[in-house]
Amino acid sequence: MTLPVTTISPTTMPQLPPGEPVAFSLPPTFAAAGVDVPVVVSVDVEPVGIDVVDASGAVLASLSPASPQFWMGSIPGAAVTGTDLAITPVAHAADGVDIHGPTVSVVVLASNGPAIERREVNAETNVVYDRPWSSEPGELDWIPPEGEALPTHPLGIARVDDDEVAVLDIAASRVTCFNLTGESTCTVPLPIDALGDMFPLGDGTLAVIDLGGHGRGQELNVLRVDPQAELVEVIYREYPLEVAGYPAIPATIEFRWDPPSRTAWVGLPEADSPPVPDEPDSTRFPFTDALHLDPDGITRGPTVQRPALRPDSAMNRPGSFRLLDGNAWVTLYDTPAPYFSTLGMDTTESGVIWMLMAIGDSAGGRGTIELVRWQPGNSYFEAFPIDLGPAENSTRRIAALDDDTVAVFDVTTGGRIRAFTFPPLTADDGP
Repeated sequence: MTLPVTTISPTTMPQLPPGEPVAFSLPPTFAAAGVDVPVVVSVDVEPVGIDVVDASGAVLASLSPASPQFWMGSIPGAAVTGTDLAITPVAHAADGVDIHGPTVSVVVLASNGPAIERREVNAETNVVYDRPWSSEPGELDWIPPEGEALPTHPLGIARVDDDEVAVLDIAASRVTCFNLTGESTCTVPLPIDALGDMFPLGDGTLAVIDLGGHGRGQELNVLRVDPQAELVEVIYREYPLEVAGYPAIPATIEFRWDPPSRTAWVGLPEADSPPVPDEPDSTRFPFTDALHLDPDGITRGPTVQRPALRPDSAMNRPGSFRLLDGNAWVTLYDTPAPYFSTLGMDTTESGVIWMLMAIGDSAGGRGTIELVRWQPGNSYFEAFPIDLGPAENSTRRIAALDDDTVAVFDVTTGGRIRAFTFPPLTADDGP
């Protein structure tokens, strides 16, 4: 498959930092004893081979190239034992030099598919922002509906640092930041009405994605925003956007940023096919590399497909909700409900998983919304029921600030941002 490639170099802000020379791309968050673990390694060198080794240096898997950047393979289940698996990528250069990447420690579950106990907790709720809509700087705005159209609300929230978030406000064509006391800390006007996702790049800047319509086609713009300096630049534009096999890309598709490889991944749309029986299929809804953000510009994919942490979108039983990571999976809810819907999901640097869940009411009522936190390896997950206002067409509703605090965006009489702090994490013996 040959796709058009366009590269535009940044001119205003400092260049994007390079990725790791050798590193796991979206490394596994958890595995299961005796089950193969798919791994992907990103390289910006030209190796003759790549191995994955354990803590003793023994080779667990030899990978094969899927593209010049990504090598893929699986660690055999026979090597997946104990409670933690320490794995290191090693690239072998033509001159005989070995380049070791960062070691990753993967939690190993005692069995595959365990039911994780739900424990309801009390969380501290901090209302960061809850005011009527306003076009004034430092506020959040909206576009009222016309006829049967939906209103236009801010599209998403993203972490700036441990006590600051940014909101993508399409109605006001800007990014507005707030600290956890509710003070506005940045107002960055955007050169276009960005209709899409926003995520942190790990260097203090944010990527803003616009996937709007233009003329008879679709246009892709990628903006880079510096909240501290209040600068913005368009670092990529493609029109018409044409991706083989897809007539259009959903404007609110969510990207998963992978810092070591400087790659933004997206999950492929669900196929119109029946659910799979019982055990999840890790190959069913793969992720593909969408954007490669390098110091010298951006290259658009897709070029490869791979598994990654995700909710099981093809579960067979409506009475359960499962979380899948490669070939390993867990059941987080196993009670009768008409549906379980993941409204938002984010993962911290340490691997703690946050989710915003909508759960149907078997009696036909309104249903419930819960904030969920799970530390892989624990036999329980924590849930805190919340109310949630209707923010239609949102791309990113939650932003994990750290292992204990998550920010949520929704709508009341205007925009609302709340920070929820769970009790400090504790470990147990695992499922």
